Amino acid sequence: MASFGDQLTDTGEVKVDEGLSFGEQIDDSPSNIGTFMAGIGSGFFKIPEGVVSLGATLIDLGAGTDTATEVEEFFADINPFDEYAQQTTAGRISELLVNLAVPAGLAAKTAGKLADVALAGKKGGKYLKFGAQAGAAGVACRSASRTTTCSRSRCSHGRSTLIWAGGGA
Repeated sequence: MASFGDQLTDTGEVKVDEGLSFGEQIDDSPSNIGTFMAGIGSGFFKIPEGVVSLGATLIDLGAGTDTATEVEEFFADINPFDEYAQQTTAGRISELLVNLAVPAGLAAKTAGKLADVALAGKKGGKYLKFGAQAGAAGVACRSASRTTTCSRSRCSHGRSTLIWAGGGA
C-alpha cells in the first residue's frame, strides 16, 4: 500500500467522501473569527432563552405539557447566529463565555452594590444585630458613649428601638 505522501504526488489532490478536494474544503470552511463573532451574538440570544426555557420546563413538570419544546423551537427560529457559531470550536466557546459571563458580571455588580450598602449601614450603626450583640433580653441601643440594652419601644437614651432579640423560640 502506498503512503499518504505517495498518494498526494500520484493524484495531485486529496479526495474525501463528499468528492471535494482539499483546496475546495478549505475555501468552504467557516472562518474562526466569523464563528467567534457569531458565537457572541448567539450567546446574547441564549441568555433570555435559558430563562424562558427554565420557566417552560417548570410548567411542563407541573402541568404535563410540552411547552419547553415549543419555546426551544421558537428561539432556534429567531437566532440567526446559532448554526454558524456551532461550526467551529471558537464559535462554541465564545457562545458559552457570553452566556455565562454576562449574567455573572451583572450578578457581581449587584452584589458589589449590596455590599457597599451593607458596609455603609455598618459604619452608620444601622446594621442588623443578632444574638449577644443585640442583648439577651431586649434591643441593642447605642447611646453617645456606650451600648446598652433597652426593652421599651423608646430606649432611655431617646432613640427608637429597631431590632428586638427573641429570648427563646
